[in-house]
Amino acid sequence: MSEKKFDPQTLDNYESFHKEFTPYEWARLGIYGSVFAPFGWFIANTPNRRVRAFSCLALFCLGAYCGHCVSVTSARERLEKRRWEKYHC
Repeated sequence: MSEKKFDPQTLDNYESFHKEFTPYEWARLGIYGSVFAPFGWFIANTPNRRVRAFSCLALFCLGAYCGHCVSVTSARERLEKRRWEKYHC
């Protein structure tokens, strides 16, 4: 059998990017969420506080998802750099 070569298109090389998260990247989820959340209060545009609270929660989740995407991207870049060095250096 031939030696395995690095192929980024296959799932054989899959590793969870969440294992690569630093504490700052976990904090980024909360930071993005807390920045987005207050806008839910104004977007709801109703006197009903429950609707406004759920709107804030929805925007917090949206912000956390945005932070997650940014964190996964930086973790993936570190992982790909490490793989590239492993197979090419």
